[in-house]
Amino acid sequence: QYIFVNCSAVSPFQWHPFSITSAPGDDYLSIHIRTLGDWTSQLKSVFSKVCQPATSDQSGLLRADIAQGNNKPRLPRLLIVGPDGAPAQDYKKYDVLLLVGLGTGATS
Repeated sequence: QYIFVNCSAVSPFQWHPFSITSAPGDDYLSIHIRTLGDWTSQLKSVFSKVCQPATSDQSGLLRADIAQGNNKPRLPRLLIVGPDGAPAQDYKKYDVLLLVGLGTGATS
């Protein structure tokens, strides 16, 4: 499944699709965003201002976790449309299937 994300602090009119990486039973929604191009670079810059840097035992990914206590930074506003299902979710309706995988995304 995927969602469309808009961050008005980067661009009020641009929407970008991202795969949902959290499981259906999780009590949170997560997406992983690769910094590649102008929009995602600016998004990383906006979130870098409010997220704490990773410690030496972490992967270096930015996490927008809500801090505890009174010193909570204001996170940028994200608008989300979705989730939308992948077209392959209805594969059982067809007699013949063709799977073409390039790069990441085709997993068993």
